Amino acid sequence: MTEQPEQPEQPEQPQSRSAQAREFYAREREQEREEMKARRAEDREVAHQRQLGIRWLAFRAGFYGTLGVAVASLIIGIVVGIFWLMVFGTLFAL
Repeated sequence: MTEQPEQPEQPEQPQSRSAQAREFYAREREQEREEMKARRAEDREVAHQRQLGIRWLAFRAGFYGTLGVAVASLIIGIVVGIFWLMVFGTLFAL
């Protein structure tokens, strides 16, 4: 076996200012991208919660609106029934 002499590690060459600037701005853009992703996820969650709240309010409004109409119809029916009982009562009482 032939052994190859180990080559000494060469120290990193200092980067030029433009290469450093590109690297800096690339890291900055990546960080901004991550922040935007996080912000969008938060906005999506808030929008989802808001949509659920609106759905619940719409359901309650519809339910109680329907219940109110049913109760009002029942009361009107009872009042009209009493009216006709009084009318027929006086007619047949004669």
